[in-house]
Amino acid sequence: TRDQFSNDIFPFKKNVQVLSCPALFASKTATKRTQKKKIALSIQGVKGAQSISEEMFNYSIELFKELVDLFDCEIVCHYKEDYNSISSIFGSLINIYYSSEPKDYFEIYKDFDLTVTTRVHGAGICASMGIPGVCLSHTARMETVKGFLSEIINPKETSVKEAVKLIQDLDVPKRSEEIINLKSQMLQKYQGFLKPVFQDLGFC
Repeated sequence: TRDQFSNDIFPFKKNVQVLSCPALFASKTATKRTQKKKIALSIQGVKGAQSISEEMFNYSIELFKELVDLFDCEIVCHYKEDYNSISSIFGSLINIYYSSEPKDYFEIYKDFDLTVTTRVHGAGICASMGIPGVCLSHTARMETVKGFLSEIINPKETSVKEAVKLIQDLDVPKRSEEIINLKSQMLQKYQGFLKPVFQDLGFC
């Protein structure tokens, strides 16, 4: 399973193990990040696919406004509804990216040093390229990002000021290296589990 939450609800405990979500392998290559300068900001909107609460949205926007003053930030939207919500707030003040083609997100994210996001698989695709994540927790699904070595911020327990401090203090080069090492370790584990299955099916 991809997180402890999924593991706890799985009915057959004997042969269940918690591993990182396979999104960690989305990109074939991962490059160590050596600085903390360019940050990708990404959240869901309050309407449409995988929406978040208005309270969560407002917290995220307040945090983003603080980060924009401190770092070179750009916004990445995964759905058109998200783009509409964000662009109405930030307008032409900051670059905002959106594509309807999933494959485009490798190119969109590749030059960032860090992502701050509410999206599990936004953190996942970044981790697959060696980019650390700071994730704003809004559902139990966020447990999954532990498998990407992402930092998790709970807005109900952490003020915007405290969240900014956590991001400022994060050692991006160290975390990026840890993610790349984890990716290699997890790949070996997945291959170890899957090889006998593929052999039984005659694929190798």
